Formats: sequence, structure tokens, C-alpha cells
Amino acid sequence: MNGINYSGTSIFSAAANAGYAYTLVYKQHFFLTLSLSGSLGGNYTHLFRDEENDLRKFGVQINNTVRASIGYNSSKYFAGIHYVNLTTRSQSPIEHTFQTIGAGNFRVSVVRRFGLKRELF
Repeated sequence: MNGINYSGTSIFSAAANAGYAYTLVYKQHFFLTLSLSGSLGGNYTHLFRDEENDLRKFGVQINNTVRASIGYNSSKYFAGIHYVNLTTRSQSPIEHTFQTIGAGNFRVSVVRRFGLKRELF
């Protein structure tokens, strides 16, 4: 970051989150769900440096999560595609820089439900 070398980082953050989700159902079985949430808060970042003093600073934390799914659902079957993407942006101890971390997944599911002959518990 800006020509400053470091060997590791540690971030502690706290943020308030708000979001909205909507599901559209078509003919009782098909669905489309979209969701977006974001948060704003504070963080404490520590950059570990090998040859010089470590850098530490309190800063701004911004997060967002996007979710989308589409599929079919009935009493016996489920088939769906599900996507999630999470991005965290933490202000770093170096002026005008942020550390961005992303994670997510993409899933495809095909399910056949079945009944039990007797209760397990």
C-alpha cells in the first residue's frame, strides 16, 4: 500500500447493519429473491512491519452483502441457484488507503424430500 511494506494485518471492527430483501413468488412454486445490506462502523487496524515500527489506527469500516437466488420449491422437490457476495472495506493506518476483503459463494442445489416412517426423537 503506497510503497509501505508489511507482513501481516489485524482488524477489529464493529458496525451497524441495515438491509432489504424481497422475494417474488410465481405460481406458488417458483421464486426469485434479491437482498442487499450495508453497514457503517469503526475499525482498529494493526499493520505488522518487519523492519520498522508497526502502524496502528482507528478508522471507518464499510461492509456490504449482496444475495440472489432463484429456484423451484414444492412439498417433494427443491431446485435452486444461490449467490452471496460479502465485501468489507477497512480504513488502514496509511493515509488515503483501505484494505478490502471479499468472500462469497455460488451454490446449485437439487433436492428430493422424503418422509420418515417413524419419528427419530
